[in-house]
Amino acid sequence: MLEFNKLSKKLLTKMRTLKLKPWDLIRLGWTVKKVIQFLFFDE
Repeated sequence: MLEFNKLSKKLLTKMRTLKLKPWDLIRLGWTVKKVIQFLFFDE
């Protein structure tokens, strides 16, 4: 759990330096999810 907290803190600081908005992250997450599904779970 502690590891996760450190990771999210790092992610937040990275987001601030990159000037990313939360919805950018959400959009990126969706894209990654779609790509992973396409690559590994494509029937």
